[in-house]
Amino acid sequence: AEQVLRAGLGRAGTMTMVSKLANTYVLEGKWAAADSLDAVSLRLGPPTHPIRIGILFSNAVGRRDYAAAERIIVANEARDHGALPSPPVYWGQVFLAEIHGRLHRSERLMAEIGDSAAVQGDPARAADLALMPVLYAIRRGQAEEAKRALATILAGPRFRGLSDGDLPASTLGDIGAVLGDVALVRRARRATEAAQPVGARSPASSSFWDAGEAQAERRWHDAAVAYSRAVAILHCSPCGAFYAAQAWDAAGNADSAIAYYRLGTDRPATSDDYEDSYFYPVALRRLGALYEERGERATALEWYGRFVDLWRDADPELQPLVRETRAQMARLTGEPQ
Repeated sequence: AEQVLRAGLGRAGTMTMVSKLANTYVLEGKWAAADSLDAVSLRLGPPTHPIRIGILFSNAVGRRDYAAAERIIVANEARDHGALPSPPVYWGQVFLAEIHGRLHRSERLMAEIGDSAAVQGDPARAADLALMPVLYAIRRGQAEEAKRALATILAGPRFRGLSDGDLPASTLGDIGAVLGDVALVRRARRATEAAQPVGARSPASSSFWDAGEAQAERRWHDAAVAYSRAVAILHCSPCGAFYAAQAWDAAGNADSAIAYYRLGTDRPATSDDYEDSYFYPVALRRLGALYEERGERATALEWYGRFVDLWRDADPELQPLVRETRAQMARLTGEPQ
């Protein structure tokens, strides 16, 4: 893919080609090559071109350099007469809020984007974004609140009259898997498979759905195997690695859990969904706990420290997790080495 894209850029490049090549470089950790493409993007478009902003942001996030990512977003977040900023900017704002545990800010941004989608006549996007309060309740550990919010949203205006083809099946499947709602996962799967011919589906699609059903039924080993199968098929990151890690974790297989958590944390993030911003902080903290259980105190401290640093300004209701992690670090450092 890299050779084809480079050849295409040499003939008659487009911003889309630059973006795809940059994504390839990021996944391979070729940072100098990824950075060099900014000069190409400036020849093809203005400095404020949304694709250029997206490339710069992705390069920073791929390195886990969130301070640089924040600077890129702040420099480009001006609005024209109250309108939303360009998509790479507002999705960048959401990503940074989520990964730093600022869920209230992320929820407000998502609601604003959802309202804009509804006004613009995009019912599928509006319905998908209407589900974000459910995901945030899950992330806060409020399962019953998530179930109540889900029932209210599914009966509300964003879903009323929505065709199965517009159903946000992937998000509903994720929610159903976490909440143990097998019927919801199967409904979402049927909607997806009815809308997509077999040849048009992702090669990993059936594995993800198998995993989601198994997770909803709390068949953790089966879920872990299916998520791991999906990860092996895909060529991006994390792209299921954190899902597989959590399933292996729940199945009691610490070695496999560590391997998949590390697959997600150690490779540059290139996927454009919420897996990384949602699960990366979870992975940092769980890796600390798993290494502590192994007796590897120095490694546990490293991962705990990365979590504490990432969430130092998280929402107040998430701060107990930060304080608890700091206490675990203090206990570890107080023990004889």
